Amino acid sequence: MIKLVLFDMDGTLLDTEMFSIISKVEEGKKFGYQVKPKHCKNTFGMSSENSKKYLQSIYGTEFPYEYMCSKRFDYIFEDVKKNGIKLKKGANEIIAFCKENSIKIAVCTSSNSRYIKEYNKYTDLFTKFDLILTGDLITHGKPDPEIFLKAIDFFQEEPSNTLVIEDSNNGAIAGLNALCQVIFIKDLVSPSKEVKKSRVKILNSLLDVIEYVKRENSKENNHGNN
Repeated sequence: MIKLVLFDMDGTLLDTEMFSIISKVEEGKKFGYQVKPKHCKNTFGMSSENSKKYLQSIYGTEFPYEYMCSKRFDYIFEDVKKNGIKLKKGANEIIAFCKENSIKIAVCTSSNSRYIKEYNKYTDLFTKFDLILTGDLITHGKPDPEIFLKAIDFFQEEPSNTLVIEDSNNGAIAGLNALCQVIFIKDLVSPSKEVKKSRVKILNSLLDVIEYVKRENSKENNHGNN
């Protein structure tokens, strides 16, 4: 029975993941770095600390990671000011579905809380969630399960009744490490071999997740009526 759904933010709810790549590739050129998109994608879902360690292991300890992060913020909100908030397909629908079916919902993102504060100027999306956890509120980032376990503890729910929705391999593995049900939504990153071989369900959009939750909860209800 799915009673709690934990959503990643960038690439899962918001169509913003591309700016993590664009900012590093474009800004890297100014410092003489030829940053490869595949390396940016490998950091998706990671904590800021782990992302920094990973990129500096490739491009050297002088790689200006903090600067890159600040520019990612600028790139995202320059686009938001021009074009508004871009939601992923099915975002509004799955939130409404969960509300209608008394399923608790939370955002569990590696992004800093300042992103949420800025997004709130342009959308009421985040007011609909029962809990929002950001990367600056935890010690260990994904693939460590801390952020998901913190949410589960807040709601006093069982991991087996909790669904994690992610678009990154690091996030999906964190969900597995938290012993939750996990769905990987295809976005800019393909599921890794590790994720494909695991019990993670791989779906195309949040609309597919609605159908998945309906089926799973229907099974439980039918079982309870027997």
